[in-house]
Amino acid sequence: MAEAQANSEVMVLHEVRKASRQARVTQCFSRFVRAIEEKQAAQALMIGLEMQEIATQMLLEAYSLSASLPQEREKPTTER
Repeated sequence: MAEAQANSEVMVLHEVRKASRQARVTQCFSRFVRAIEEKQAAQALMIGLEMQEIATQMLLEAYSLSASLPQEREKPTTER
């Protein structure tokens, strides 16, 4: 029972992190577009780096998930 509750709490935390990340990406992109429209190159570059950091975090999370999954077999390709 305690294990099920712990798993439930982990799922809730995952959903909160996902929603937070989505909001952050949306905000960054809006700020980036605004900076470009206002010709603020330095600010646009800094926001772009922030977006890159978010993307890197997402890739690391995806990698950690894939590392814990069983290896997928590649399907043989049939040549025509």
